[in-house]
Amino acid sequence: MDGGPLQVSPWVWEALDYVGLACRITVNFNVSTRALQSAVVHRDSGCQYTKIVFDVPQDGLKAKRLSAPADGAGDKTYTANQMKAQGLNTIEDVLAVQITAEP
Repeated sequence: MDGGPLQVSPWVWEALDYVGLACRITVNFNVSTRALQSAVVHRDSGCQYTKIVFDVPQDGLKAKRLSAPADGAGDKTYTANQMKAQGLNTIEDVLAVQITAEP
């Protein structure tokens, strides 16, 4: 480790649209092993963002997308196995790439 601050679980990132509505991801991980346990993508009703994107959005081979509920507000949960299928195994995998939101 680089000696920076220790990450605590859960780790949260959010994007606000032009009227302040949020699309947010909460990532739960094991603090000892750093392994991802689950993630929850939340979308405020009416938010223009519907996906959280990891890595370069324009690169179809690198970009990993986690969708928010398509029909409005709410939460969508992703298991550790679903995150692994996206190439995200540890919290370091999440933090190592650019994170954005898109409609």
